[in-house]
Order: sequence, then C-alpha cells, then structure tokens
Amino acid sequence: MELFSDIAPKTAENFRQLCTGEHRTAASKAILTSSISVVRDFMVQGGDFLNGDGTGSFSIYGDKFPDENFQMKHTGPGLLSMANSGPNTNGCQFFITAAPCDFLDGKHVVFGKVIDGILTLRKIENVATGPNNRPKLTVKITVAAQNPKYTIAQDFSGSKFFDGWTFTNGNDAKNYGNVAYLAKDAAMAQQLAYLNPAGNAIIKVDNTTVGSPQDPAYGRASVKMNTTEPFTKGSLVVMDALHFPYGCSVWPAYWSQGSPEDSWPQFGEIDIVENVNLAPVNQMSLHTSQGCTLASDTQVTGKIVSNDCYNNTNGNQGCIIQMPENSFGESFGR
Repeated sequence: MELFSDIAPKTAENFRQLCTGEHRTAASKAILTSSISVVRDFMVQGGDFLNGDGTGSFSIYGDKFPDENFQMKHTGPGLLSMANSGPNTNGCQFFITAAPCDFLDGKHVVFGKVIDGILTLRKIENVATGPNNRPKLTVKITVAAQNPKYTIAQDFSGSKFFDGWTFTNGNDAKNYGNVAYLAKDAAMAQQLAYLNPAGNAIIKVDNTTVGSPQDPAYGRASVKMNTTEPFTKGSLVVMDALHFPYGCSVWPAYWSQGSPEDSWPQFGEIDIVENVNLAPVNQMSLHTSQGCTLASDTQVTGKIVSNDCYNNTNGNQGCIIQMPENSFGESFGR
C-alpha cells in the first residue's frame, strides 16, 4: 500500500502507526485484521481491532479525529479510505474500494491506495459472506514489512557538488534552445559553474555577452549536466535550491531520463521542474516511446494538460501535469 502522506498526513500517519504498533497506548498492531465486511463490487472493510464487529473506534489522536480533507476521490478500485459513523468520526477502521464509489466523495477521507495486490483484493471480494456481509472464511490482511528508512546514496553539496556529473559540450541538438553548452573546465573558467563564498553551487547562463542573432551558429553559453551514476527504482531525489532562473529567453529544467542517453526516449524522460520565459506555473511531464498514455481520471495534485506521452505527438509535448499558480517563474524562483 502507498499512503498519501502529502495530501492527508494526519490520516495517513494514524493508519501507519496503528499498523506498525508505534502508538503504544493500545495493542494496535492488529489493525489489519480479519475483515468485518466484504461487499462485492463495493468494498472490503476492516480495522476494528477492539471489538471486531465494526463498532470499535480508536486513533493515535484519541477516540476519534476529524475529517482531514476530501481532496482525493473514490474513482476506482484499490483506494484506501476511512470508515466512519458520520462526519468527524474517524478512528481505526478503514475500507478498500473494489469499484468507483463517487457517492462516498465528501464523506470519507481517501488516504492511500493499493499498489501491488489488486488480484488479492479481487479474491477477498469474492469470498462467500453471511449475515452483515461478514466473510464465512477467515480473511486477514497483515503488515509484512514497512519500507526501510532512506539512506543517502548520492550527495551533491558543498565543495563536492560538481563531482559526479557529466557536462554536455556543444549545441542543443534535441530542443529549440539557442544555446551552446560548455564542457566542465570551460564552464568553470567562465564562471557559469562555480561555488560562491557561502559554499552554494551556482549554475547559470552567460548574461553578459552581446550575441549576434543574425549568426545561425551563435548559441549563448550555458550549462547542462547529467549525473554519472543512475538512480535506482524507488529512489527519492531531493533538490534544495535557493534560487531558480526565470525571465524572457530563459529555459531552466530539473529532470531525469533513462540510461543510456542515446536511447532516448525508449526508457523515458521525467521533467520535474520545467517551463520557459515568464510562465508562472510548473509543468511536470513524461516523454516516452509510443504507447504510453496518462488516463484522464488519474488523481493528481495539479491539472492534466495532455495525455499522450509519446515524444512524436504534438511536437514532443509529452503528457503534462500543470501545477498551481506561482509554482514556477518569479514568485517561485526568488
């Protein structure tokens, strides 16, 4: 299961602590216990480790805690949502949807989803039931393990920031930028890649040379870097930036791509922070080979702008999720 800790942090943390037993006020590690209700094409409910009949209530915040928000909707199977007896009565009980349940929107807090186990959910859903939809067979969901804590695999900071990167050298062959990327030594010699007195890494474009727009070979000097070591699946990548470029003719980007680079777009590209000029919103996007699409009903925190991730569709637009105002540009960059 994946918990939506960024969207419903209090609800997700309540579930997590009850599952792991970290909250020591009660013997709560049995929250994922025998299902108390199974309704085909609707849901599987559990979590009452107190009474086992759907009447028990307990949380790490007390007997009950308020509805956090209703941002996520019951759009399909495999969504983890809080069971309750009315507004603001959340405790230890939860259910997993087996189908879209939009009639529950605004009444139950969705705080996670099943990411590996939909087939198991279907098997539970088809167990024979008796009175009050209780399964006739013992159905248990248990916590096998919690993902371990992250450890730092790669660290780019301070005096070693520019170690472990490959600098692109040459013109921009894959996009439309009027730019000339510099090799590491040249970029550092021209103060386009350096450490300032505070120890912060500076990566910038040449903003002093007067170029010649009439010269088709002209490109403004800039920097493009790729890590020499790949990030494995499941990695958490964090960027801590004091400033992000913005302004006319500026095209900053923080992104990743599959390796090797010359196989693009076979193994995909993920644009994490990117836009151009004076745009005030960030556009996260995927660029892939043919056949990858983003479902229109996918739950995202932004707005889906385009669905086809194939790089040859709409001029390599990719499938785009647009974030709210001030997620890019001047307000974001300062």
